[in-house]
Amino acid sequence: RAWKNGAGATAAGGVGFLINMEAYRTNKLVMSFSDRILLVSFDGNPALTAINAYSPTECAEQVVAEQFHEVLRGAVHEVPAHNVFVVLGDMNAHLSKELPEDKG
Repeated sequence: RAWKNGAGATAAGGVGFLINMEAYRTNKLVMSFSDRILLVSFDGNPALTAINAYSPTECAEQVVAEQFHEVLRGAVHEVPAHNVFVVLGDMNAHLSKELPEDKG
């Protein structure tokens, strides 16, 4: 079974989950927050909630990044208090040595 929230023809973003039938039978919620953030919850002991997120790149406008993080915070607040919780996805992080020009 697969769920996705697509970006349409522009192919800018879009996330999804691909799960087996055993996980599908325990699914209790699929919630799309945007084309970049999708939440799924599964029954179990303990219950599990996962968020798949696709962060804007560093070259995105600041307002786009801020909106993404605001929506992601809203998705996190939807997770029940006692669920096991994981965030998955492409956070577009860049790791490198700190350069002198990085210091401000």
